[in-house]
Amino acid sequence: MFKRKRWKIVLAAVLAVCAGDFAMSRVLHTGRMRRYFTARFESAFGRPVQVANFDLRLFPSPRLEAAGVTVEEDPGFGSEYFLRAERVTAGLHWSAFLSGRLEFGTFSFTRPSLNLVRGGDGRWNLERWLPPARRNGAAMVGPAPLPAPGVRLDRVEFDEGRINFMSGTEKLSFAFTGVTGSVEQIAAGRWMLQLEAEPWRSGVALQAAGTLQVRGDIAGTSARLQPAEIHLHWSEASLADLLRLARGEDYGLRGQIAVDATARSAPPGSGNAPAGEWSFNLQARGQGIHRWDLTERQDNPSVNLLCDGHWNVSENRLRVEQAVVEGPSSNARGEAEMWLGAKPAFELRVNSAVVQAADLLAWYRAFQPGVAEGVAGDGYVTGAAALHGWPLEWRNLAVSSSGGTLTVPALGHPIRIGPIEGGRTRDRITLEPVRIAVGAAGAEQGTGPRAKNLNARGPKRAQAVEANTILVSASQELRTQSGFFAIEGSVDHAQEVLSLAAALGRPFERGWELQGSAAAVLRWEWGAAQENGRSILNGHIDFSKGRLQVAGLNQPLQLGAAQLLWEDGKRRAHLGALGGFGGEWSGDVMEGHAPSPGGAAEWKFQLHADQVDAAELDRWVGPRARPGWLERLLATFGSSSAPLVSASELIRRIRATGELQVDELRVEKFVLKEVHASAALNNLRIVVTDATAQWAGGTVSGTVTADFAARPRYRIDAKAERVRLEEFPGAERGRLARFDGTATVEIRLTAEGVGREELLRTLGGVGRVELRNAELRGWDLAASLADGTPRAGSSRWNAGDGMFGVRDRTIVIEPLRLDSAKGSAVVRGTVSFGRAVELSFISAVKNKAGTAPSAPASHAQISGPLDALRLSVVKEIAPAPAAAIRRVR
Repeated sequence: MFKRKRWKIVLAAVLAVCAGDFAMSRVLHTGRMRRYFTARFESAFGRPVQVANFDLRLFPSPRLEAAGVTVEEDPGFGSEYFLRAERVTAGLHWSAFLSGRLEFGTFSFTRPSLNLVRGGDGRWNLERWLPPARRNGAAMVGPAPLPAPGVRLDRVEFDEGRINFMSGTEKLSFAFTGVTGSVEQIAAGRWMLQLEAEPWRSGVALQAAGTLQVRGDIAGTSARLQPAEIHLHWSEASLADLLRLARGEDYGLRGQIAVDATARSAPPGSGNAPAGEWSFNLQARGQGIHRWDLTERQDNPSVNLLCDGHWNVSENRLRVEQAVVEGPSSNARGEAEMWLGAKPAFELRVNSAVVQAADLLAWYRAFQPGVAEGVAGDGYVTGAAALHGWPLEWRNLAVSSSGGTLTVPALGHPIRIGPIEGGRTRDRITLEPVRIAVGAAGAEQGTGPRAKNLNARGPKRAQAVEANTILVSASQELRTQSGFFAIEGSVDHAQEVLSLAAALGRPFERGWELQGSAAAVLRWEWGAAQENGRSILNGHIDFSKGRLQVAGLNQPLQLGAAQLLWEDGKRRAHLGALGGFGGEWSGDVMEGHAPSPGGAAEWKFQLHADQVDAAELDRWVGPRARPGWLERLLATFGSSSAPLVSASELIRRIRATGELQVDELRVEKFVLKEVHASAALNNLRIVVTDATAQWAGGTVSGTVTADFAARPRYRIDAKAERVRLEEFPGAERGRLARFDGTATVEIRLTAEGVGREELLRTLGGVGRVELRNAELRGWDLAASLADGTPRAGSSRWNAGDGMFGVRDRTIVIEPLRLDSAKGSAVVRGTVSFGRAVELSFISAVKNKAGTAPSAPASHAQISGPLDALRLSVVKEIAPAPAAAIRRVR
């Protein structure tokens, strides 16, 4: 009976609650109750409230639900809404509700959006929101409305909220999203915060902004939230997103960042601190810091920042009383003061700093690609500094070091860095000359060139620069923002400096290799006096007793003496004695106008060579030997994953025009003297124009085109005027000469391929020859033809002209007409490159009247090698030679 009665009681209670829940929901739709509950909400928030609808739930606990809630803003902070939420649930205490009273407990906001506004007087709109603690009991439901202060909030909860920030009427781009947590009253006038959120910035895609956690307690708004103690923890944030949040841009930094901060404020009027001042402690930890396009490494730098100070909100002044920046082996200590008003100002003082070389190298490696493994540094730098204003300006600076060493695996000895001294003197920041010893121990006395003083634009130095030593100095004028960076020194082995630069990720050898001694005096200058404010380089590098291997050339150039000069940023190379292409070169190569972005520079040159052998050109420029060493050189052109450029790509990028002078040019058996020509190199093509030379007592002129593609192609258009026949290749000279007279020859030749044999095999062309006073010594052809047997003597012709061709390693003589006072002759035949001759002479002797032949036609055959020719005569039974001559004409 008892159990049955208990179940009836429970069932009746449930039915009563459901009926009451339904009844209260119906009652809430009346206008009077809506106005009443809206007034309760307005009393709780301290601002006008708009609610779409109310709903009262009794199970499992009494609660008032409001949908579509908008809390209006205080007019003093603008016209935007203060708070907007999809749903607000206000919990009601059972005891008060059963006694007929309405007492709010917990407010829960679903997807709220809160605007935090900071007015021009420095006050926040939030300060008037959270009400002070209840003084005389809970709020009561009755016919008479209760005053606003009688409403009490015990707890405020947020779910998937958003907090926007505004300065006056301007909405800032920074916000918090995904806000969850609560604000709970833990004592009279004390509120505890437990919130989590994700930072957000408009227009910026964030990938790992991390989670921001806020814990602490604050006073009621009647005391402007003071006293308060707030703890902030920001974890799992990327350095890139931190900078995107702060500046809205990606600065190319990668790494992880974590921040812990504590802010405290004293009660107003307590005397412990000025009104509106907060004390704070900040700890920030960054690790794995590196450049965005470099792979993360175990040795990427890390840094810790610790700050203690005060922030006066009303004065917009931030004072850092102690700041410490720590690295794995380095640290810096200082203090700062900042005024963050409309005209910001800063005072930053670094009281002491010690930076280890190992930490410097770790930071360098994190932002410079291509640094070799095993590069290590030893030593440290100390300093102090003071900066002020905005932008920051140097007030004081002092840097010093006792020196150190840099170990590079590619070198067999360490690089020794001498003492470092620098700092501000009056209105100038100066780095005194730093001595860097790059030679091996005991190599102080070298044999290479020595660096002289800096150019006239800089301060001259009295001391001489020792061998295998580089001096580095710098200066900056603070008023004019002009300065310089200077390098001077000499080394016996320039490849050591190049290896050092390559090990530090700054290779200079892009398509070339250098060995030998060098001395340099270089000075970069910048400032308003320079064009477009860019830095301008002046100075020179002298080379001697070296070898230079250049991409596109199969053999190294021998550097007897050479100099690279920079004059106001433009480059020039002066060659004193450069061995290459079978001769010794001298002259100048100068940079033309500045190249377009990404384009190749144009060069001008004036070069002279004592001798050049065309046979050497193929050995130097031909592509046969390129791949073996070119792949090694091209590896410096990019990352290891980048595809190598073609073997001729480096030469393709060169554009050069100028003048060439060669004292002696050998082309097979042709020897040209005093060669002068204009030449241009562009896109793997060499074009030689206006070429002139002396050969065989006459002059030669013409053009040459060479395309150095995968299969090189050559074309020659030449004209030789008044050249002596006895000077032709293979002909005897002096009294033993077989031929005499002069000739004018026009010829066009083409060839392609690699190597002498292939070039000769593909050589072809056509030409025309004109003869004057030609003579064939050894036989009198006219007498030989007349008698039908060879007769000793000589044959002379006043003039002659005809065509010839070149093919299959043979000169093919087309009809060549020879005229003399005694008669005419037509010559046909071939002369091979192997000096084998097969010539046929068809001749006719004029009668005494000179109008008709006086004898039947005959022909003579000259054959054999040039140095052992044979003559045979054949009597013809054919028509008159004159008719044959007319046919060939």
